[in-house]
Amino acid sequence: MDLEANKPEDWSKLSDSDIISTIDTSKSIQSYTIPTVETISASFLMNQFINIKHCTILVGMPGTGKTQIIKGLLNDLCAKNPIYIQQIINFNFYTDANAL
Repeated sequence: MDLEANKPEDWSKLSDSDIISTIDTSKSIQSYTIPTVETISASFLMNQFINIKHCTILVGMPGTGKTQIIKGLLNDLCAKNPIYIQQIINFNFYTDANAL
């Protein structure tokens, strides 16, 4: 939000200007979340909820990038703050409580 002009700003202004220099080509492409307007806005809002200790959930059609946005957010949180750790558990249609 541009407080001086009292109008909303574009999400793309929160993007890192030089994403290419931060990519380690020895890692798989799944290790990265490419910043688009959608990933930037979702990550920003989820970070705001995390900061106030409020649970969030992403909802959307298959293939919209929900998992990748969450992985990118968790990777950033764990890299910046040692109090966060992550464990990824893959679910599918056949996953039930006994399988966990």
